[in-house]
Amino acid sequence: MRFSCFFIFLILLSVFNNQLSAQYTTVNWEITMTSPKDQSFFHRPQTSILIKSNEILSLDEINEHYSAKIVGSQSGIHEFKISVSDNKKALVFSPKVEFELGEKVSFSLLRKIDSYLKIHITFTITSNSTLTCLESNHNEVKLQARSTVPNFTITTNNDPWYGNLFFKVSGPPQKPDNILDTSGRLLYSMFRPKKGFDWKVNLNNKITFFDRQIKAWNVMDEFHQIIDTVFCKNGFTADNHDFMALPNGNYILFAYDVQPYAMDTVVTGGDPNATVEGLIIQELDQNQNLLFQWRSWDHFHVLDNIYLDSLGDEFPFIHCNAIDLDTDGHFLLSSRNLDEITKIHRTNGNVLWRWGGSQNDFTFLNDYPFTHQHCIRSLGNNRYILYDNGNFSASFLNGTNLSRGVEYLMDTSLMTVQKIWEFYHPDSLYGPATGSIQRLPNGNTLINWGSLSSMNLGSVVTEVDTNNQIVFQLECVNGQNIYRAHKFDWFFDPSVVGCTENTACNFDQAYLINDSSCYFQLDSAYITFINNTLTAEVNNGVPPYSYLWNTNETTQQLVNPNPGLYWVIIHDMNNCYSDTIYYDFSSTGVYNYNNTEKLPVKLYNVMGQETHFQYNSFQIYKYGNAIMRKKIVIR
Repeated sequence: MRFSCFFIFLILLSVFNNQLSAQYTTVNWEITMTSPKDQSFFHRPQTSILIKSNEILSLDEINEHYSAKIVGSQSGIHEFKISVSDNKKALVFSPKVEFELGEKVSFSLLRKIDSYLKIHITFTITSNSTLTCLESNHNEVKLQARSTVPNFTITTNNDPWYGNLFFKVSGPPQKPDNILDTSGRLLYSMFRPKKGFDWKVNLNNKITFFDRQIKAWNVMDEFHQIIDTVFCKNGFTADNHDFMALPNGNYILFAYDVQPYAMDTVVTGGDPNATVEGLIIQELDQNQNLLFQWRSWDHFHVLDNIYLDSLGDEFPFIHCNAIDLDTDGHFLLSSRNLDEITKIHRTNGNVLWRWGGSQNDFTFLNDYPFTHQHCIRSLGNNRYILYDNGNFSASFLNGTNLSRGVEYLMDTSLMTVQKIWEFYHPDSLYGPATGSIQRLPNGNTLINWGSLSSMNLGSVVTEVDTNNQIVFQLECVNGQNIYRAHKFDWFFDPSVVGCTENTACNFDQAYLINDSSCYFQLDSAYITFINNTLTAEVNNGVPPYSYLWNTNETTQQLVNPNPGLYWVIIHDMNNCYSDTIYYDFSSTGVYNYNNTEKLPVKLYNVMGQETHFQYNSFQIYKYGNAIMRKKIVIR
C-alpha cells in the first residue's frame, strides 16, 4: 500500500514538474540587453524600459507568466503599457506618466509561479531637462549677397559615373534640395524652409531628409509623397547629421544629450555647474517601436576629448556626424570631436573597438591619424573609407592642414590599420568642417570637400576614377556650402514629372516636379494687311505653326478677303496657342484690334466647361460681344 502511494506520488510529481518545466520553457528567454543599464544616470523623464532577447517573445505569455513593476522614488508606482517589436525580440515598458526630475527609478520583472526575479534594474533621472545641444566651432560660412541658388560651374566632365548628383546648398536664405544629372542639368531644385538637411537616397530606396522645425526625419517616395516621419524616442530630439532607413523598414538615428556635470569631481578646479554633451543612438522598427538604445554615458569619458579646456563650463566633447552598419551588422560611429571611429555591438551595445583619438586601439602602419573626420562608410572585407578633414594634419604635412579622402584595411587580430588609398585635391583644398565621401558602383570615388570659406571658395565636389584622375568637378560660388553630396541611379517616377506652371499650355495638375518642359502662350501674334492680303504673324513659340481663321481657312494668309471682321488663332508644334487676333476692315476703312483692344473670347466644351483649343473636338466659342459659334476643326 505504501509502495502504491509512493508510486502515485512520483507520477503526480513528474506531471507537476513537466507542467512547471513547460511553463518555464515557454518564457525561458535570455536577456541580451536592457536600456537603461543598471545603476545608470542622466535619463530623461520620458524614458521607457527596453528589454532585448535572443528569443521570440509572446506578449500574451509574458503577461501570463510575469509581473512587472516600475517605481519612482518621488513619483511612486507607475502604470505602464507593454509593447513588443515587429521582430518579437524586444519588449518596451512605457510609463503612462513621466518620471520626476532627479528621482531614482527601479524596474523589476518577477516570475509569478515561483517569485523568481528575472530582472531588477535601477536608474536615475536627470536633474535638468531644459538643456539643449552645445555648439562646437564648425567655421560655418558667412552669408554673402548672391542671386542664384544653387550657383555652380561644372569645370570637369569626362565620363563620370552616370548617377544623378544629390546635394543641398546651405549659406543663402534659400537652401534648395537639388538633383543634377551628369551633364550639369538641374533636374530638380526645391526649397523647403528648415527642411532638407542630409538630402539623399537611403538604403530603403527612398529619399530622406531632416526637418529642423519638428526635429524629425522625413521619408519621401518616388511619387514625391512623404510616407513616414521619424522621431527619437524617450524624450530625445533627433540630430540632423545622419540617418539610416533600412531595407527591412527599420530606422537608425541619434540624438545629443546635454546634462549637468560636476567637472570638479573630474579635474581639480573644474566647474561644478558645467554641462556635458552625451550621445544617444536608437534603432526603431518600421512601426517606430524602440529596438535598441545606446548611450555614450555608459562608455565614453569627457576627458577622452583632448582639445577642450577641462576647466571650461561647456563640453561638446563627442559631436557625432555619421553612422553606418558594418558588413557584420554592427554600428560604426564617427565622433568628430574625438577624432574617433567606434564600433558598437548592435545587440548588447558593447564597444567592440575604438579607432583613432586618445583611446585608439589600433596602430597606423603607414599613415598619420585622421582628425575631425566625416562620413565613415564600410566597404566590406575590413575596408573602410572616410573623409579626413585634417584639422590637425599640419604637423604631418610640413605645417599645412590638408583634407583628403582615405581608405584603410583593418586587421582586428593584429589591431593594425593600413592605408590602401588616398586622394588630396591638386589645389590643396582644406575644409575644416562638413564634407563627405562615397565609393561609387564603378569604383570611382565622390568627394565633397566641405566648407572652404577659409579659402574664399564655395563648396567643391570632385569625382575621381580608380587612377585618381578627376573625371567630374562641380564648383559653387563663394558662400554656397554643401554638407554632403552623393550620387544615386535614382529619380522620381515619370508620372509626377512634367510642367507644373499653371500658366503654361502643357500644364498638368498631376505633375509635382517641374522638368523645365513648360511651353507658354504665343503672346506676340498679330495680323498684317498688305497688298490686299491678311497675314497672321507670330514671333515666339516653336514652328511649324497652324492657323484657324473664322472663315475656317487654315492657311497663314487670306488673299483678297471681302470687307468685314476677321480673327485667327495660331498654334505651334507644342499646341501652345495665341489669343484670338482680330482685324476689321470695310469699304470705308481698316481697323486692327491689337492685343490690348480685342474682343475677348472663351472656349467651352460640350459640358459647358471652359477649356483650351483642341483639334478634332467640338467646341463653343463665346465672344465679348455675346456672339457664340460652334466649331470643330479637323486635323
